[in-house]
Amino acid sequence: RAIRAAGKTVELRARDVCLSACPYMLAGGTERRVADGGRVGIHQHYFGENTLLPAFLAVQGIQRGQAEVMRYLSDMGVDPMVLVPGLATPPQSLYILTPDEMIEASLSTG
Repeated sequence: RAIRAAGKTVELRARDVCLSACPYMLAGGTERRVADGGRVGIHQHYFGENTLLPAFLAVQGIQRGQAEVMRYLSDMGVDPMVLVPGLATPPQSLYILTPDEMIEASLSTG
C-alpha cells in the first residue's frame, strides 16, 4: 500500500526474480511491468512449525491471511484468482506465473 500511496511504478527487468511475498509488492505499483524473462513466483501461505500452536489456530490464521491478501489484490486492481496456482503449490516450492497469467490478472499492466 505504501508503494501505491507513493505513486510508484514497479518494474522487473529480464533477469529479475520476484518470489514468495515479492509479488505483493509488485501488485502495489501504479503500473506493473514484467519484462520478458522476469520471473514471478507464488506458493501457499504457511506458518513455521510450532508445537505449541494447535492446528486449527494455524489454519484460521492462514485463511485470515489469505482473505487479507485477496482483499489487497482486489484493492490494487489485481484479480485475486491469480493466487489459485499458488494455493496448490506447497510452500517449499514455487509456481512461476506465465506472462499471460500476469497480464490476464492485471498483475502486469504493460
